[in-house]
Amino acid sequence: MNEEGPKQEHPAAPEKGASIEVRRQEAIQGIRDQYGILFITLVPPEVAQQFGVKNDQEWFQKALGLSGDSKNLKTIDVVNQGLPDTVEETGIIIGGSPWSVYEKENEPWMIRLKEFLREMHARGKPMLGVCFGHQLLASTFGGRVEKNPKGRDFGSLNVDLTDEGVRDPLFEGVPKRFVASESHRDAVTKIPELKEVAVLARNDLDAHQSISYGKSTRSVQFHPEVTPYTMGKIATARRDTLMEQGFFKDDADFQRFLGSLKDTPESRSVLHNFVVKFVLQK
Repeated sequence: MNEEGPKQEHPAAPEKGASIEVRRQEAIQGIRDQYGILFITLVPPEVAQQFGVKNDQEWFQKALGLSGDSKNLKTIDVVNQGLPDTVEETGIIIGGSPWSVYEKENEPWMIRLKEFLREMHARGKPMLGVCFGHQLLASTFGGRVEKNPKGRDFGSLNVDLTDEGVRDPLFEGVPKRFVASESHRDAVTKIPELKEVAVLARNDLDAHQSISYGKSTRSVQFHPEVTPYTMGKIATARRDTLMEQGFFKDDADFQRFLGSLKDTPESRSVLHNFVVKFVLQK
């Protein structure tokens, strides 16, 4: 009779949520101990207040696990404060906005901001554009931004990585298809004709959900910082407008939308990857 040898115990594979949490903690510790990020806000305070916050910096602070009094995320309002002459922070995040890039392209602050972003990119400063920031970077480098002919991306929606996206460190640990919070009518309809530009993600309504520019600049159309609660606040604040535009048929449709909102930890991990794989590498 064959005797069985001692059974070997194999360590349990870490759960997906646990691995995301590990990266989150790495990012938090690194940002606390070593580095700073310059956050460029483009959301007017009166708009942010409709969503229950003083400014959108609060969303990014919470998503990165930083306290409200953290000095590691410095915020500037480029419309009212202008841009710094020097950037001591190691990385830059450009947030969302209720405005359209093409509506503000001739504003003095927008012209200066585009010059600033080109300069930071040339220096190799790690940058991440989110929503409006995503569109702004594309416009800055010669791409086209316009109202999306396919309609509005809004809610908890699927996003698919391209082959380039699967290999890119911004999406390390993120499955090829994941859920993200979306809130935009405009879209990048033509990417810049530059070397080292690649599309990293797409979905049914937007072929350019994420773009890479060389080694240090990345952008995402979706909102990694937005939670289901925040998305509900945004939807509620815009409910009447969305009703008029036909996005919601009636109140029952609106309530179904609220019930469909999901947490998006895989999308949120993009922020932590930006810190760990880009900012902390400088």
